[in-house]
Amino acid sequence: AVVAKAGEATRRVVVRPDVTRQRLLGFGGSMTESSAQLIHCSPDRERILDALFLPPPAGAGMSCLRLCVGASDFATEYYNYQPTPESCFDMSRENAVLLPVLRSAKARNPALTLVASPWTAPEWMKENGKANGGRLSPSRHNAYARYLMQYLSTMEEMGFPISALALQNECWHSADSAPTMLLDPEETKSLAGFLVPMLRQNGIGTQILVHDHNYDLVEKATDLMRAAGDLVDGTAWHAYGGHPRVLEDFVKEFAQHEVFFFEQTAHGESNFGGDVGWALEHLYFGSLQHGSRSVLHWNVALDPRNGPRLESTCPTCRGLLTVDPAGGFHEEPEYTLVGHFAGALPSGSVMVDVDGVDGVEVVAGISPSGALGVVMRSRGPGGAVELVVGQEPGGVVDVPENSLVSVVLPSGGWRVPRPLPCFLAQPVQPPVRFPSRFYLRSFHGTWVAAHGESSAAYQSVAPEPGLWELWRAIPTGNAVYALQSVAHSSFLHKGGKPSVLEHSAVFASALRFVIRITAEAEGRIQVNLIADQGSLGMPEKTSDGPYLKQENSSGWESFWVVAG
Repeated sequence: AVVAKAGEATRRVVVRPDVTRQRLLGFGGSMTESSAQLIHCSPDRERILDALFLPPPAGAGMSCLRLCVGASDFATEYYNYQPTPESCFDMSRENAVLLPVLRSAKARNPALTLVASPWTAPEWMKENGKANGGRLSPSRHNAYARYLMQYLSTMEEMGFPISALALQNECWHSADSAPTMLLDPEETKSLAGFLVPMLRQNGIGTQILVHDHNYDLVEKATDLMRAAGDLVDGTAWHAYGGHPRVLEDFVKEFAQHEVFFFEQTAHGESNFGGDVGWALEHLYFGSLQHGSRSVLHWNVALDPRNGPRLESTCPTCRGLLTVDPAGGFHEEPEYTLVGHFAGALPSGSVMVDVDGVDGVEVVAGISPSGALGVVMRSRGPGGAVELVVGQEPGGVVDVPENSLVSVVLPSGGWRVPRPLPCFLAQPVQPPVRFPSRFYLRSFHGTWVAAHGESSAAYQSVAPEPGLWELWRAIPTGNAVYALQSVAHSSFLHKGGKPSVLEHSAVFASALRFVIRITAEAEGRIQVNLIADQGSLGMPEKTSDGPYLKQENSSGWESFWVVAG
């Protein structure tokens, strides 16, 4: 559906697979205790895990998670793993919800990678004797290094190795209202000086990162690296202040070190276009183009009241999913972005150079399987874009106005772009709010229908609404829907016939449709229904049923969604 015809392209993007950059850990968010508890206890637990970790089209294919070493501000209560100097290191609390969720996540995506950050050292290791605010006691640097080493060792023994550990989340921030701790350049150097030899002695290969804070503190990050750069592997970044363009000079000075993007939350009521555009600029394209190995949002899931959380912390922070503890969940705008990037650029992909074109922002990488993933963002008018891979033509892709398009060129030639199922030409708009039951009326005035006793879908010419077929839109994740007959409980799917759609009572066989609104009038919406095999269409001959059209977006048929 997203592949255009040869000769249509007026813009060209050149991908240079011989000029390689960073190797990706992946895309995702933070599995805080709050997120883990909501997911683990939800009656929709399996559906939520599928939506997060299964590859497209079934889910977003989340490929990297950030964990909290002890409690962050998004936990049900404050806790650490060694409350007193005399107590043993004990992570048994994580057996309740976090570790079961991680096991389920890795079962769905065995390539899932993990990173971690602490919010504070245990109280007895700090000068103020409190979890909130303050700094590490000079006499406890060795003890805290051992604490962090035990965390990494324990996680590895349980089958969850940590790829990278930041020494301190937001090391320049101290608050009396939440778990926080300052860690300046000399303290960072001292702590790393104790920790790194311990890791080497114990055969732990975790990379050690510093800063884990905002772009606008780049000068402070520079101080940290100049103090501890010989001991650590790189920096982690947030986008609560500043812009990723500040990394241009930073990565030149510290070219032998790596960059990671670790955290950003969305706030308040969602605004799909604004939220997505901001995240693309500040998180995705902005950090990837400056060498970042990861792009991670904050909480993977929160409830409708943006919790559970410690009482005094961020009341407006949203998760990637909003999960109702009583049942049900919905996707927030940023969730769709994870699927675009994780689907096209799986964990282990090596980013490559790209020569873009005015109005189209591009990143590309080669996956471990040898496929070439390309993600393109149109900032203005749409149209066909020619992909050139090295010196060879890679195909022509339709990039609609103000859209995000992900394509994969299979290994063995990189010749034919394949649209990433369920994420083509998204996000142009938020998830569609359908009536609970509706009719689908074609351009020809006929109605999409399904027999109760046979497997063929058809088009109805019945004159009265009572004789039309009622449908439901069943969310399947990623702003994608299956179409279910109300009367027969069957789903539209692509059966054995070459053109005519069939229907089946088996949900697994259902086609997944991306919905694009093309018009609105008198309380009704007009939409394109786009599957990865083509757009739903209806022939003029009433004896034939609905089928999948292969034309570009300009040739897709629109249907009126009429409330029933």
